[in-house]
This record gives sequence, structure tokens and C-alpha cells, in this order.
Amino acid sequence: MAKVVYRTGDDVSTDTIYPGRFMATVLPTETPQFCFADDKAFNGALQKKEFASGSVIVAGGLIAYTRKGLAG
Repeated sequence: MAKVVYRTGDDVSTDTIYPGRFMATVLPTETPQFCFADDKAFNGALQKKEFASGSVIVAGGLIAYTRKGLAG
């Protein structure tokens, strides 16, 4: 069963999810380390792989894009 591991507010900028200053890094093996980089506690937990596969990030009033397409 999926578990919510992070909740954001409304109108989340993509820079919150993946800061623009890291956009020069596009290799799939390198990009995960910069996910939510400005939230040190959450990024650290991601780096340490403290969350189970299939964990969920929930955002407020915006449309999220998932691997399977748009989810509203």
C-alpha cells in the first residue's frame, strides 16, 4: 500500500521539485540526488532511501504529471 511521505502546499513550482540550477545535470543516474534539494531534511531522507518504493508525494491545487500520464 502506498504511503504519503511528503505534502506540499498549492502552486508548487517545478523549482521546488527540481531546482533550475541543476538543469545542466540530465543524466538519470545523477538527477535523483537533486530532487527537493532545497528541503534538506526531505532530500536527505531520499538520499538515504528511507522511503519504500511506491511512496507518494502529495501537492495541493495543481495537476501532477506521473509516469502514466496526467493525474488530477
